[in-house]
Amino acid sequence: MPVAAAALAAAAAGCGSSVPKGDVAKVGDASITKAQFDHWVAAAARQQASGQPGQPASQAIVPDPPSYTRCIAAKRKAPVPKGASHPSASQLRAQCQQLYNGLRDQTMQFLISAQWLMQEAKLRHVSVSDAQVNQSFEQQKKQAFPKEAQYQAFLQSTGQTEADLLFRVRLSLITNQLQQKIVGAAGNVTPT
Repeated sequence: MPVAAAALAAAAAGCGSSVPKGDVAKVGDASITKAQFDHWVAAAARQQASGQPGQPASQAIVPDPPSYTRCIAAKRKAPVPKGASHPSASQLRAQCQQLYNGLRDQTMQFLISAQWLMQEAKLRHVSVSDAQVNQSFEQQKKQAFPKEAQYQAFLQSTGQTEADLLFRVRLSLITNQLQQKIVGAAGNVTPT
C-alpha cells in the first residue's frame, strides 16, 4: 500500500514539530487532541473486547497509565481458568501496560494516518461531498444492520458515535480517490 507507507513517513516528519500543550501529536498544521486520542483508545478497547468471548464490550478495560489502577482492579475481578493461580499485581500491571501500548500504537497510527490523508487530499484537490459520505454510509449501514436496533446495539457495544463512522467512511472515500488520482497520474508504466 504505497499511500499507507507514504502516510507513515509524512506523519513521522510532521510529528517532529512542536506539539501544542494538551495535544498528543501534530501532523502538518493539524493537532490531535488528548480528547480525540482518549475517545479512539476507548473505542479500540471496546472493539478489541467485543472479539473476546465472555467479555461484554461495554465492560472493556481501558488501561489507565501510569499506575493502571483501574485496569489492574478490573483484571483482578476477571475469572481465572480452573486450576490456574491468580496473577500477581506486577503481572497484572505488565498485562495492562502491554494492552495500553497496543491500543496507544493502534490509535496513534489511525489518527496520524487520518490527518495525513485529509491533508494530502486537500493538497491534491481531492474531496468528497457530505452527500457522497452519507450515501455510502447509508448503503453500508443497510447491508450490515438490517434493523435499526442492530445498528444502535453496535454503536453501544463499540463506543463509537455515528460521527465516528461517518469520519471513517469519509476517510475511506478520500483514500480511494487519492489512490485513483495517484495511479492515474502515473500513466502507463513500460519496461526499460
